[in-house]
Order: sequence, then C-alpha cells, then structure tokens
Amino acid sequence: MLTVACALALLSVLVLLLAPMLLGRVGAALSLLRLHGHSVLAALPHPRPPSLIVLSISRT
Repeated sequence: MLTVACALALLSVLVLLLAPMLLGRVGAALSLLRLHGHSVLAALPHPRPPSLIVLSISRT
C-alpha cells in the first residue's frame, strides 16, 4: 500500500513539473498553426454557390 502511495506521489510531482513545459510547447505549436493557417486557407479554392437546380429542389 505504501509503494502505491509513493508511486502516485511521484507521478503527481512529475506531472506538475512537466505540465508548464508541455503547455508551452502546445501553445507555441498552436501559434505557428495560426500564423500559417491564413496562408493555407487563402490558397484553397473558394466554394461555388449552389446551383438553381439544387435550390429549387430543396424548396419543394
């Protein structure tokens, strides 16, 4: 029972020490995706509006 408590204590300390570093890396990755996301979205072709046939079928 004591070994389980020690293992859980060590695991919680490890998580508390590594959490800021991991969150910093995730934040940096998300900021890079935000910066490059605009250029990717601009390069994609814009969708065409629906045709009149589709609009008339959906109204019936």
